[in-house]
Amino acid sequence: MYLGTHLILNHWRDKMELKMHSTLIEQLITLFEVNSGWREQSKLRSALANFGVTLYTQENGDQTLVSTKELNNKLREQKGL
Repeated sequence: MYLGTHLILNHWRDKMELKMHSTLIEQLITLFEVNSGWREQSKLRSALANFGVTLYTQENGDQTLVSTKELNNKLREQKGL
C-alpha cells in the first residue's frame, strides 16, 4: 500500500484503481501526526496495523476507500442505534 490519494490493488490479472475518501485521508494524516516519532516507529506501525479500511460504493456507483470504523458508526446512526 502506498499512502497517497490513490491505491492500486492487483486482483488476479486485473488492476483496479481506488481513491481514498477525503475523510480517510484526514484520518490517516492525524494517525501519522499522533503516532510518529516513537522508537522504530513502533506506535505508528501498531496504529496502522489496527486501522481498517473498507471499499464503499457510493450512491452514484463510484467506489472509494473509507475508514471501517467511521462507516460502521454512520450505519449505526442511520439505524438509530
